[in-house]
Amino acid sequence: MTNVKEGVAKAPKFYLAHPIKDRQDIRKWELEMEKKFGIEVLNRFFDGPELDSIKAVDSGRRGLYDPGKEASKILVDRDLEMIRSADGLVAVLTQNLTVGTHMEIFFNAYVLKKPTHIIVEHPELSAHSWLLRMSEISAGRIYKSREEFENAFLKKRAA
Repeated sequence: MTNVKEGVAKAPKFYLAHPIKDRQDIRKWELEMEKKFGIEVLNRFFDGPELDSIKAVDSGRRGLYDPGKEASKILVDRDLEMIRSADGLVAVLTQNLTVGTHMEIFFNAYVLKKPTHIIVEHPELSAHSWLLRMSEISAGRIYKSREEFENAFLKKRAA
């Protein structure tokens, strides 16, 4: 997948959807993936204006899921804009399930019709009908691990 603008090849850009509780672990993987594949990854917890709200959670000044009505509007609208600006979405579903990650999957796959790659590390979800359908309609796929995703990505890039 290569984007060309003004005759210059541009690295594909993916929005990374994942639970807030797993952000540190997934961040390490994200940075390795960016180096390994030469892609750009947008991560709402580390890229963009939401850093202050994350710091407030980390410091205990606010709860994990209680930003308030106005802040919620800002957070969701920014997330949707980041997803729109990407070429596709990579979602990591862990044991720490969140509503936001699933909403981002739906928005990217069903509304935007962009490739949606879903890494399901939660064993009970690997064959969930909604996830299967979202990956199918978006020309994406479901993977059982981050390693399986990386191997498939490498294989696709080599083709």
